[in-house]
Amino acid sequence: MEGVITAVDAAAQTLEIYGQTYAYNNATQFEYGAAENLAPGVVVELNLAFNNGEQTVTKIEFKQLSVTDGKLKGMITALDNEAGSFTVNNTVFYVNTQTRFEDDNDQYIALNSLQLNDLVEVVYQVEAGQNIVLRLEREDDNEYYEESEVEGYLTAFTENSVTLSGLTIAMSVDAVYLLDDRRVTLAEFIAALVNGVILEVRGNYDANGSFTANKFELELEDDNSDDDSDGGSDDGSDDNSDDNDDGQDNDGATTGTYLEIEGRVSAVGADNRFTVNGYEVDISGASELELNGRRVSAAEFMAAISAGTIVEVEGSLNEAGVLLAREAEIETSDDNGESDDD
Repeated sequence: MEGVITAVDAAAQTLEIYGQTYAYNNATQFEYGAAENLAPGVVVELNLAFNNGEQTVTKIEFKQLSVTDGKLKGMITALDNEAGSFTVNNTVFYVNTQTRFEDDNDQYIALNSLQLNDLVEVVYQVEAGQNIVLRLEREDDNEYYEESEVEGYLTAFTENSVTLSGLTIAMSVDAVYLLDDRRVTLAEFIAALVNGVILEVRGNYDANGSFTANKFELELEDDNSDDDSDGGSDDGSDDNSDDNDDGQDNDGATTGTYLEIEGRVSAVGADNRFTVNGYEVDISGASELELNGRRVSAAEFMAAISAGTIVEVEGSLNEAGVLLAREAEIETSDDNGESDDD
């Protein structure tokens, strides 16, 4: 779950994201920051665990673009150990003593252990005209081809493509376009583009190295809550104008706001509707419904839901405050046997 922090209580070890309170503890892992860096306006991604019916934050990843300038994946096409550099997507990156290297099994490695054609994810910052690597992770095929994010400064664009982090990405009318957390058309999104803005793009790499995007995000209203990121994941990510709200009053969310939420179902209604985190969700028009990674119909999806089922939903709010799902997912196999809890 990813979103913008709206409140922090350091003494109670809680934070809020658009009205929903999340508890962390001394065992919570932090990536690209620490507990003292939690503050309103900071963009974070939370990993959640559900134990005995209670929700706990197991990991907090900071996703603030004031910390880093970009993130991308690609294949290493050139290496210079002496200069401390490598090339991905025709872009040269430099490492220093602060660069963190990780292998696909989370073991630390060094620059001289990298090889040509390695698949890597790079988080970097631009300093004096050079791309300085903050974190590099070597990935296996499975991890590399999972849904991931590319993000960086826009260097060129046309009516159907954008270029950032050395990668040109095609823009399809079928993708989701978010402008200041509101879903817009492809034409409206392109009209707002100008070189130098920071874009976040979500999608997948294929075996040929091409990146197919399914979601584009641009934040113009407040550059210091710009997304992101030193971080990464995907996954995903995630992900993100993705404001996980509980809000019985839907704090911070207005008509047209695009949300990504995750939580336990509190009520199941008629007409393909259920309630999660205080939002009434309607999956009638969803283009993608998944149950344990398998595409299902709305009827099959609703048959798998009961009070307590953990659901991920992505979509837009309508004028009545109903979250019209674009995608929804249930992963019962990953919930430690608790997804069936009532």
